[in-house]
Amino acid sequence: WTDVQPGRTMDEPTTGISDVGVHLLPEIMELGMGDAIKWPDRKSVVDGIPEWDGNNWLDGWDMVKLYNCFDVNMLCTGGEGAGLPYIEAAACGVPSICTDYAGAPEYVGPGLAVAAKEYVVLNSPGTRYALPSIDGMAEALTKLYNTNRSKLERKLTRHAERYSWDNVVKRYVNPFMDECEEDLYPMYTSEGTKSWRQER
Repeated sequence: WTDVQPGRTMDEPTTGISDVGVHLLPEIMELGMGDAIKWPDRKSVVDGIPEWDGNNWLDGWDMVKLYNCFDVNMLCTGGEGAGLPYIEAAACGVPSICTDYAGAPEYVGPGLAVAAKEYVVLNSPGTRYALPSIDGMAEALTKLYNTNRSKLERKLTRHAERYSWDNVVKRYVNPFMDECEEDLYPMYTSEGTKSWRQER
């Protein structure tokens, strides 16, 4: 979701950091895309996507249906922390395009990463954000449009399985807990110390 107007205009005094947005409406009209783009109503922008509350999936609302409406999940952010939307999209067989920066390329799997064209500092602590190449994003969209979709969907769902709760617990949580438990709460035996989990 994004505002149609930027947070502040070019002529407003600022703190010297690059926090000036883009006026989207003139850009959209200049590109002849006025009829093709649909903006959500203001309430949806403010409230966001409804929570999965009770049985609302019976009424046709759930994230799987939402992701399956996509041809591509294009999330070229300046720096993504944990790429949960990339994994959710992959689990639904939807490829993602991300910025080749921070942790995002790890999460897109068989999707595509777009090179960062330049960087910008957005706040006073000096946090650096990547600005992806517009041409690179267009090329990535074209490449995904022309790919074998069923083969890509299989690769995506296999990639998403790496991040299933069972796999994460087995590969990362259990070994970590074994190591911590042996140090913090050891079980003393005649053979030495062990973790309680190893005895089960």
